[in-house]
This record gives sequence, structure tokens and C-alpha cells, in this order.
Amino acid sequence: FGKLSGVTLEPESGLNLIYGANEEGKTTLMAFLKMMFYGDKSRASDVSKNLRRRYQPWDGSPMGGAVEFEQGGIHYRLERQFGKSNSTDRILLYRGDTGLSETLSGGETPGARFFGMSSETFERTVFIGQTGAIPGVDAQDEITAKLTNLVSAGDETVSAKQVDTRLNAAIEQLVAKRKKNGLLDRLYETRQGLFEQRHLALEREQQLLQHQRQLEQQREEYRQRTQDKQKLEDQLTVQQKLTQLSRLQVAIERQETLDRLTDQLRGYQQQLTGDRVTVDEDYLEEYRKLKQQLSTGQTLVQQREKDLTALAPEQTSLQPRQATRQDLERLTGLLDQRGQAASQLDQLELEQKAAQEQQRLGSEIQRITSQHSDILQQQKQQSDDCTKLRQAITKNQQALEEMTQKLDAAQKELDEKQENLKLAHSDYQVALHNTASIAKLSEQKLLSAQQNLNLASEEKKVKQEFRVRRRLNKAMFVSALVVAAISVILGLLVTPYVFTGLAVAILLLVLSFEREQVRSTATTMVDQQQMDDAYHQYDDVLSEIRVDQEIARQQQAKAKTVYETLESGVSEAQANVEHWQKETESLQQQGETLHGQLHTQELELEFLQRHLADLEQRRQQYTVMLERLPNRTQSSLPQLDRRRQELEQEMQRLQRQADWTLSRFGCTSLDEMQAAVIQAEANRAAQSTREETYEALVAGMEEAQEQVKELQQRILWLAGQFQPVADLRQAEEQMTRLEGILEAASEVQTKIQSLQVLDQGDYAGMTVAGMVEQEAQLTQQIHQLSPEKEPETLSEEELERLRRRSQQAGEEAQQRRESAALLQQECVRLSQMETPAQLDNRLSQIQGQIRELENRLGSLELARSVLSQAEGEMRQSFGPLLNQKTGDLLRRLTGGKYDRVLINKNLELSVQENQSVMSRPWQSLSSGTVDQSYLALRLAISELLDEKNLPVLLDDVLIQYDDRRTQLAVEFLADYSHQRQVLFFTCHGQLIKQFRQHSRRVKVSTILKSQN
Repeated sequence: FGKLSGVTLEPESGLNLIYGANEEGKTTLMAFLKMMFYGDKSRASDVSKNLRRRYQPWDGSPMGGAVEFEQGGIHYRLERQFGKSNSTDRILLYRGDTGLSETLSGGETPGARFFGMSSETFERTVFIGQTGAIPGVDAQDEITAKLTNLVSAGDETVSAKQVDTRLNAAIEQLVAKRKKNGLLDRLYETRQGLFEQRHLALEREQQLLQHQRQLEQQREEYRQRTQDKQKLEDQLTVQQKLTQLSRLQVAIERQETLDRLTDQLRGYQQQLTGDRVTVDEDYLEEYRKLKQQLSTGQTLVQQREKDLTALAPEQTSLQPRQATRQDLERLTGLLDQRGQAASQLDQLELEQKAAQEQQRLGSEIQRITSQHSDILQQQKQQSDDCTKLRQAITKNQQALEEMTQKLDAAQKELDEKQENLKLAHSDYQVALHNTASIAKLSEQKLLSAQQNLNLASEEKKVKQEFRVRRRLNKAMFVSALVVAAISVILGLLVTPYVFTGLAVAILLLVLSFEREQVRSTATTMVDQQQMDDAYHQYDDVLSEIRVDQEIARQQQAKAKTVYETLESGVSEAQANVEHWQKETESLQQQGETLHGQLHTQELELEFLQRHLADLEQRRQQYTVMLERLPNRTQSSLPQLDRRRQELEQEMQRLQRQADWTLSRFGCTSLDEMQAAVIQAEANRAAQSTREETYEALVAGMEEAQEQVKELQQRILWLAGQFQPVADLRQAEEQMTRLEGILEAASEVQTKIQSLQVLDQGDYAGMTVAGMVEQEAQLTQQIHQLSPEKEPETLSEEELERLRRRSQQAGEEAQQRRESAALLQQECVRLSQMETPAQLDNRLSQIQGQIRELENRLGSLELARSVLSQAEGEMRQSFGPLLNQKTGDLLRRLTGGKYDRVLINKNLELSVQENQSVMSRPWQSLSSGTVDQSYLALRLAISELLDEKNLPVLLDDVLIQYDDRRTQLAVEFLADYSHQRQVLFFTCHGQLIKQFRQHSRRVKVSTILKSQN
């Protein structure tokens, strides 16, 4: 703080001297104490006027410190770090007994809380610098106001000025000086406006009756036109129903035929469904081809058998045939054909593997496509969930805003009730102080009456008094009653502070009884009449005291009841605030939960999008693999199986022919056959021609027989795919039957397609039962619309005329309806306006309010006049108390030279020497005497205003004192420190010795240079 850093001082109760040389920080330390409790509101650019800029730390470190103090037996620690203004200061307050921090209410300074005074009052009382005068004091100063309140109400916080201000404010509310916006001004304007509105309301009544008659006529015409239109529309509806019925009957007949054919087709399809195959045209076509090939093969076998039969006698006469080179070549050809078939079989296996891979890739692509569709559906569901969550969040935010508004309203209500509670507490304190003041005043009255009674009972030389009967000052008595009535009324209606006017009423009531006039003659005796009067006066005082105390007790009880009621209301409002706070927190938690769920849903949606992208990439990869697959084929796996079986059968046939050829010549291998051929070539010359022919026929017959057998096996296999057969006859019968069924199913399918091509309109997809039910409904509706006679179907021209008549009736009804709606709106508008009777009621209420407020205004003005006179008298009464207190302190400081002080309303001094009747203004005094006078004045003011016994801070206030007055001031301060703590800052070392000579309870603290 300034140049000080790390300085620690520990003052004690009593007298504390803080010593330091010039520029070691005494004034800085005093400024630190003031700013710790009050801060500094100055924003001036002048460093001498802005304490924050003046005492900024020289090393640039933060500005702040701590103060520990005790009040009411509780130890406190105040920490403050200074910012750029009081609002930016960081203030921490801790209690020593609990260790917990306490919070200052908004805008409250620590000094205002613990010292009970503002910063300006603190500077002008217990914070005393080297210049003793009190700066900036006027008649409206806080000190003057508090002193006036202290004398007039017994409490510096209770002000008659506040009551007068409230009365003026109440009058301003009724009759404003400017803008004519007072309650009475507004009521006068309202009354004039109501007179004008009543005249207009009478005109509106006549207009409303006329509109109502027109409205009834329009409604009747509208009903008639509507009935006409309804009849015409019913006729049009009947024609529409007849057309629908005709179309529906055709649709029923068509649908019944279609259902019958569909059932027949379904039966044919069941008959064509076999064990392993469903018969279709391709299946039968394949059977026909095999059957044709079998017939051709059988014819060829028969021809070969005939040729062999013709050559058989010739062949038997020949020698057994030997192998020839043609036989060898034929055998070689058979083996080569078998090898080619084996190669084709290998190629076919590759094609089968490729087809299986192709089928697997296709299935995988289909699976990915299906999964892609499912994920798209999940993504849509997730998007819908996100949308719902966002809507829920929006609703939650709206509910939170509504709840926040309710919480703000409850908080506002709580603040208003707390403010009312503070006012009620102040009223209760006023009542308590009023009771105490009345008790003191009663005690003084009782003491005065007792003294009068004692004086009257003494024997003395007195005049013989002839008392004239007391007279009552009726004007003052009436004024007292009026003031009391106004105080009670305004206290109940406006604010309880006005109850203080009862004190004024009591004073006026006492003064209204004028003293009795006395005529007397001189004599020495006990004046019995005076003594009786004293007794009567004593009794009157007792009665008056009882009345005053009873009134004060009732006011106190009433103020207490109001305070307790408001305190209960504050508790309820606090409970409401806590309830809405819990509801708000619940909604906030719900909103956080919804936000969390939305975040989770958005993450899941993002995951699904990534998964979709991954599936799409995989599908593209599989598609590329499928396109690049080697040995791709357009054949299906069943077709490839059939080709494989054919190749295997072909290989077996070729192998049988080769084995048969080898066995014919007694050979087991191709090599033996070659050897046999070489050996037999020499023996073949004679019979080569016949043998070749025979062999050719035999080979051809064998080949034909093998082909026939193969075809028979293929026909049996093909027929067995539908249903197992034992032989070719059963296969032929089965195929003939299936061919007839397939032909019949084809005819039925053709009929179904021809029926489906026809447009069924609105009845497409309906069942016969549904259409029959709808037919019954249409028939019933037609009978309901035309119950008298069976309706006939009209021509298109008649229907068009019917439509035009219906449209015209509808337009006329609409016109009547619009006219009626306009009249209805006008009637509603006129009926919603105030009627003359309602306006008369309002005028009556306004007149009553005006009379009541005029009476209240008269009462307020009378109360203000009376209170102004009483407050003016009481305002002058704080002077004697302050004069006496200041004079006592100044007499001790000056050694009795000055013992009387006169202080005006601006706290300017005039002193009077002992044994002198003349007073001297402070301007004619020496600087030292002026400092002494204002030191006494400051201490006197602080004693009158301070109920908390605050410490006194003095900054070298003795620098203009001479040696004698310095000695007197040291003695005074040493004695004064017994009743309150004194912190005396000085740079004069000899004062330490002087203080220690007069008091052993002196705590001396030194500001060392090492601490700067």
C-alpha cells in the first residue's frame, strides 16, 4: 500500500502510539485503515484527490492488506485487494469464532456495517487529521441530521424529516406539481372521460338493437338458402352414388371371375410343381428334343440290325477277323476322344468353380445391398430420434426459460417482502424508541409534578390565589385530534412511520389545556388551593402517562405483529424461491441429459454413415472382383451339372467302345493292339473288304445302341426330376399329362392378364367381400338420401342444371353468411364495450375515490403543517447537548480556560472564556485553540452518534499546541483512552515520553525503514 510493504502493527485497547519519521508512512497507514473499511469512490485524475492512484504500490505489486478487529466479543479478519473502483475490490470477511466467511450485502461497505456511519461521517468524527476543522458540513449534512434525530426521537436512525418527506411524497402522489399525473389529477381526467364515454354508450345501444334485428333477418335467409342447397346437393350425391353403384357391380363381377381364374391357376401351378423341378415350357421343350433324338437313334439301330442280319451268313464262313490298322486308328481315335472329353471335363470343373465363386460374390453383393438398406433404415430412424431429441431440447429450453421467469418473479417477490420486512423492522424499532421516549418524558413529567407538589406543601409567604377555571384551547385541541387521526389513518394506509405523529398529537393535546388564571394576596401559609391543584396536576399527569404508555404499547404490539407477519411471508417466499430453484436445476439436469443423449445419437449416426461408406466400398470391390473373375460363364450350376454328367457318360461310352475293341482282338492295351495289327496285316488281304463292311456295321450299330441307351437314361432322369418313373412309358404318360396341364394353365393366365389390364379405378386391390359390403353401404346411403321413391339416373344435361342450381344456392347462402358474420362481429364489438350502467358504476366508484382522496389530501396537508411546526422547534434542540459535551471536552483540553462552546447548525464554533460573558468566534482564535476546539467537537459528535465505542485515529493533531496545552492534551488523551481505543500517529519522539509519564498502558509501535 503506497510505499509500505510487509508492515504489521498490533494495537491494543487503550492508547496506541504509532511512531515514524517524516515520509515513513504514518499518513499512508491512516489512509490504509480508512480505505480498508470504506474504499475510495474518487475517479479524479488528480493524484492528490484520488487515493487509489496516490497510494499505488511503488514496486507495481497488487495493492491490499488485512485488518483484524473485535466487535461485540467476536473476532473478525478483513482482507481487501484494491482494484480500480470499490465494485472491483476483492473483499473477504472471516469470523474468528466459526472460521467461516461472511458476505456483505450489495453495496454495503465494512465501515457502514461495523461503524454504523458513512465514509464522510467517519472522516468528520473519529478520523482526525492534522487540520482540526470539519470539512464540507452544512445544515443538511448527515451529522446534523443524525443529531437532530437523536434529540427529537431518541434514536439517530429515526428522523422526523423522513416523516415529512413521506408526507410530501404522499401529497405528490395525490396532486403532482407538474405534468398533472397525481392520483387525483388522473381521477379527474378519468371522470371526464367516463362522462364522454357514457354519451357514446347510449348511442351504441341504439345501434346495437338495429344490428341485432338485421342479424336475425340475415340468419333466417341463410338457413333457407342452406336448406335449398342441401337438398340439391343430396340429389347430386344420389346421382354420384348411383354411378358408383353401377361401377361397383361391374367391378364385383370382374373380381369374382378373376378370383375364380386365380384359384384355378393356383391349382394348375400346384400340379406342375414336382419334387425337384417346376414344369415350364423349357422343361417340356428339352423333353421333346430328347424324345426326337431317341426316335432317330432307335430308327438307326433298326437299320444297322437289318444290315448285320444280311451280312451274317457271309461273315460266318470267313475266318475269325484279325486286327487291322484301321482298328488301331479307330482305337486311337476313341482314346483321343476320351482325352478330349477329359480335358472338357477339367475345363467344366473350372467353370463350375468360377460359377460357384460368381454365385458367392453375387450373394455377398445381395447381402451387402440388404445390409445397406437396413442401415439406411437405421440411419433414418437415428435421424428421426435426433430430431425428436432436438425438439425435446427446445421444449426443455422453453420450459427452463419459463421456470427462470417464475424464479425471477419469486426472487423479486422475496426482495420486495424483505424490503417490506426491513421497513417493518424499522417501524418496530421506531415503536420501541417511541415507547422509551415516552417513558423518559413521563418520568420527567412525573418528576416535575412531584416537585410542584413538594413546593406547594411548603409553608411560605405567598399570595392568596383565587384560581379562575381552566380554559380549553379548542383550536389546539381539535388540531391535536386531527393530527392523531391523520397519523393513524396514514400509518395504516401509507406507511407505519407516520405513527410518530402521535407524539406531536400528544404534545398538542397537553398544550391545549391552558393554565388557570390566578388572583392572589400576600400571606404566609400553606396554600391549600395550590396544594390541591398540585395533587390534581399530579393525578392528571399520571392519567396522561398511562394513556401515553397504553398508546405506545398498542403501537409497539401492532408494529410487532406486522413485523412477524411479514417475517412469515418472507419465509414462504424463500420457500417458493428454493422450490423454483430446485425445479430449474431439475430442468437443467434434464437438458444436460438430453444433450448427452443427442450427442450419443449423433455419434451413432456418424458411425452408421461410416459403416454405409464401408459397405458401399466393399460392394464396389465385390463388383470389380465379379467383373474380373476368370472363366466366367452364363450357365447356371444345374446346367453345368448336366453338362458334366453328359461328359462323364461320353467318357464311359468311349471307354466301353475302346475296351470292346481290345477285347475283340484279345488285347489288353494299345501296344498289344499295335503288335497284333502288324502281325495280322499279312493275313488280311483276302477278306479285308467284307470284314471292313461288317465291322463298320457292327461299330455303327454299337454306337447307335449306346446313343439310344444314353438318350433313354436322360429321358428317365429328366422325367424323374418331376416325379420318379419306372420306364419310358410312364415317362411318356407323365410328360403328356404335364403338357396338357401347362397348356391349360397358360390359357388361364392369359385370361387373368386380360382381366387385370382392365381399369378398376378406386376398387383396385379390394376383395369381393369388401366390394359387396361397400355395395350394401351405397344402397343404404341412396335409400337414406331418397327415402320416398326409387331414384332414377339423370342425363348429363340434367346433372349440369342441377349443379348450377346448387352452386347458385350456395353462393346466395354464403353472401347471407358473410353479411351475418359482419353484423355479428359488429354486435360483439358493440356488446363488449361498456354499457351506460357499467359506466355509471365506474363513475360512482371514481366519485367515491375522489372524495376519499380529497379527504386524505386535506388530512395530509394539515398533518404536514403541524409536523413542520413541531419538527422546526425540535430541530433546534440538539444544540444544548452538543454544546455541553463539546464544552466539557474543551475545558479539559484548555485547562479550564474555555468552558463554554456555542455551535451553530453548520457546526461552526464560538467559545467563551471562564468568568466571561462574551463569546468569540473561531476565526478570532489562534490556530492551536481552533485545533483544540474542533478536536473537542469531533470527539463530542462521535460520542453522541456512536453507540459502538469506535476507536479514534489521530494524525499528529498536537503540532500547533504549545508546551502547556500539549501537556494538557497528553493528559486528556491518556485519560480518554480508558473509555475507548486511541491510535495516535506522530513523528515527535518526545511525545512518547510525555504519554508514558501519564499512563503505563501505552503501546508504542514503530514504522521501521526496513518495512518501507
